[in-house]
Amino acid sequence: MPEDRHVVAILAGGESRRMNRLDKALVEIAGRRLIDIVVDRLLPQASRVVISGPSDFETGLTVVPDEPDTPRGPVAGVLAVRRWLAANEPGSDGFVTAPVDGPFVARDLVERLTRQDRSAIGSDMLGEHPAFGYWRTIDLDLAFPQVPPGSDLPLRTLAMLCDARLEVFDDTRSLFNLNDPEDLRLARKVLEG
Repeated sequence: MPEDRHVVAILAGGESRRMNRLDKALVEIAGRRLIDIVVDRLLPQASRVVISGPSDFETGLTVVPDEPDTPRGPVAGVLAVRRWLAANEPGSDGFVTAPVDGPFVARDLVERLTRQDRSAIGSDMLGEHPAFGYWRTIDLDLAFPQVPPGSDLPLRTLAMLCDARLEVFDDTRSLFNLNDPEDLRLARKVLEG
């Protein structure tokens, strides 16, 4: 495996409030679970894929659960993966994240986010999408002491603390994620023909 490939963490620990608390990882589109669709798109881009969340969803991938006394939300997942990386991949300079509900994740996401020696988040004409990010360990180690435990720090704010650059994607589907039933309907329409 090439040395320039990266660890990718799938963020799969959300509460899915706008989807009636439905576990988005298990939602089926075109006869496949979202977790399987996203894993298949990310595996060729990574040296290792892990799941930041409560379960491996029977994928056999390593699970990195959130830890107590950390910020809430996706930032907790990023912190847990950073700590896991220190223990399991200590030579790594950083890792990439992608959400479990991003069925069209770009097949060159990792390459594009990591092409500069700087943290980065995805962006398109619709705005910033920090769940699609590259998080350098050095940047996270400087940012996390500024984040109080139990806070609801948005990923966008963490990206600012990490001085993350924007990587602009022309295709808005690349950074699309399912936030509500209408998004699910649109994704099904695309993937089911």
